[in-house]
Amino acid sequence: AAADVCVFAQDWDQLYQESSVRDVLDALPCVQNGRVFDNQKNGQNDWFESRISNPDVLLEDLVMAIHDDSSVYGIGFHNRVWLRDVFANETVAVDGVCEDTEEAVTVLANECVNVISTDCQAGEFSEQSSSKENVGKVSLLLTFVWGVFLAVNFG
Repeated sequence: AAADVCVFAQDWDQLYQESSVRDVLDALPCVQNGRVFDNQKNGQNDWFESRISNPDVLLEDLVMAIHDDSSVYGIGFHNRVWLRDVFANETVAVDGVCEDTEEAVTVLANECVNVISTDCQAGEFSEQSSSKENVGKVSLLLTFVWGVFLAVNFG
């Protein structure tokens, strides 16, 4: 595998402690480059136990993980919600408890904006419009990753 960025659907710390897989993991380019994420940033079960699903937020997390948090890549700055950068010493959050079921849901996604410039003329798109193509590619990647995740966990 020659992946520049890896996203693991389990706790990386526990996985890496297993001596039987450590050599295999250490050989991956994503590990050598320090570009490894797991799904533990907002707690082990948050994705499955939140009040509402937020696939758009997971997509934003993936964009920021793939293109590095220091670069704004067509979506604006986004604080990752579920994907934890394991080499940045981000801690695993403690699973939350819903104290008030009547409380309004907190929006985790970025504000929606039009990624195509309104001043497009004669069918020519501005630089800003190229981010639409990239979001489409990331959407395809998200669909693939989600399919793999479901196959591995519920296969």
